[in-house]
Amino acid sequence: MTDPTHLQALSTRVGLSSNAIFRLWRAAVKDDERLLDEAIAAVHDEMMSLDRARAEHVISLIIRRHRDAKRAFRAVLNANRRRRRPTTVTLSAGNSLTAKSFF
Repeated sequence: MTDPTHLQALSTRVGLSSNAIFRLWRAAVKDDERLLDEAIAAVHDEMMSLDRARAEHVISLIIRRHRDAKRAFRAVLNANRRRRRPTTVTLSAGNSLTAKSFF
């Protein structure tokens, strides 16, 4: 499990570890079918918008409980994450343009 900065900030405010916050959030989503459906639909839409053929292959692996499903799913999520990372353009000391990621 990754340890995002926003979970660390939340854990400081409520006195729980970021892992505990993540487990509570996961349990809450699993208990609410509408939230789970929304989360799955959002991930599905993102995957399809990036590469429909790859997304369909990964979904097929997941449905068939293939041993490579987890690795393939994680790769698609990472590709989506890299794709939507906003960049800023700044001037460096030599006045040339450089791109920096927010994350």
